[in-house]
Amino acid sequence: HGDPSDALDYFKFALRIKQATLGSDDIDVANTLFNTAVLLDDLEKFELSLVAYKEALRIRKLVLGDKSPEVADTLFCMGNVATAMEKHSDALAYFKESIELMETLIKEADPSINEKDDNLLFIFNPPSIPLDQKSQYEKLNQAYEEALPLTKLIMGSDHANVCDILTRMGDLYKTLYDWDNAA
Repeated sequence: HGDPSDALDYFKFALRIKQATLGSDDIDVANTLFNTAVLLDDLEKFELSLVAYKEALRIRKLVLGDKSPEVADTLFCMGNVATAMEKHSDALAYFKESIELMETLIKEADPSINEKDDNLLFIFNPPSIPLDQKSQYEKLNQAYEEALPLTKLIMGSDHANVCDILTRMGDLYKTLYDWDNAA
């Protein structure tokens, strides 16, 4: 049907045109960078994906402000890429920022929700001591489990990020299971 790298060429071409016609800080440029980062992640070009996500994040914050679902979504995707790169402390930081932002957006959308609603809100307190690798996987899994209902609430149950969270949770469960049975 086609080579995914062909899609990457189209994204690069579209990005050059949008930057030339709209300027480097336009939201359409950010969206193209975001879509490019998704494709690069799919192609397992994680370093390049993270670079594209970071630039998309910069523009989204500039244009949409620090508090927008798009910023939370970008941070969450950056956490996924950092996880794939096995940069667990970076992943946790991205997830923490994304989840805190999602909580803020939910509270602003529905002021009746408060921090005592533990079944909905996730307050992340990172440990002050380094974690071993298994504990980091468990923390990542906890972040996914806590982010799932927030993501469904903000993005909708059928959003691609819900599928991504579920897939990453499956990957982590497999990793934890394999770890326990390693010789």
